[in-house]
Amino acid sequence: MKRGLLLLISTAVILCGCTGRTDGANHVETGKEVSRMEDTNQNETTSQLELTDDEIRILSETYLQEDRIAQGKLYKHQEEQLGRLRFAVAYLEEKYPDKKLVIRSCSEKADSDGSWAFSFYENTDENGNFHIYVKELSNGEYCATEDYWKVALEELYDSWLSGQLSDLLGQTVETKTMFLGNEDHSAVTSIEEIKALGDKLPRSTDIRVNEVSEAERMAVTLKDFVIQNNLYGSYFLYEGDKAGELASFQTWN
Repeated sequence: MKRGLLLLISTAVILCGCTGRTDGANHVETGKEVSRMEDTNQNETTSQLELTDDEIRILSETYLQEDRIAQGKLYKHQEEQLGRLRFAVAYLEEKYPDKKLVIRSCSEKADSDGSWAFSFYENTDENGNFHIYVKELSNGEYCATEDYWKVALEELYDSWLSGQLSDLLGQTVETKTMFLGNEDHSAVTSIEEIKALGDKLPRSTDIRVNEVSEAERMAVTLKDFVIQNNLYGSYFLYEGDKAGELASFQTWN
């Protein structure tokens, strides 16, 4: 994928998950066309394209035509799916540049809302299963949503929160957060945006500290910090690796 592609779509992808996609001005490259031929058996125009190994793997598993696809000979509907696939890859690379996210497979048919599903995983965990949904709107734009955003946002939030609480308590603090609910906040990419959402982004956070002398007093200190920073949710205090919680509190608007 050319770097120019990612630069062109970056702002739209990160902020709203959509980018313009029109024939002749398509930022999502559908492949270098070598030749066109007419397949009389299926009465569809096919194209011979240059494909990457991953593209061959994904399309072959979907359409069970490995020999043809390996030669870059695609039917029209397969070429259209290739365009969606390349859009999905570009979207994930642009939004999560520090992650290696691998597309595993794609759906053969569109969902009831017209979106096409692509499953993917992070290269550090092949058992992971996330999805990105690509939809072509009536105005010719591609729009994408995905469910990996919670993982990325939880990592960002915990990295920031553990540092803040370590400074507050004067000892090492580790946090583990799970964002809850079904509302899509995939456009959120910063701590300030998380704060602005307040209890619209519900969460459950485990807080683990090395030493706890007075759990209730420490919980009050933590709760005051959470409220001051608009970090609404449920919080549970633990000492080290011990299983039983020492204290808990909830904060909501």
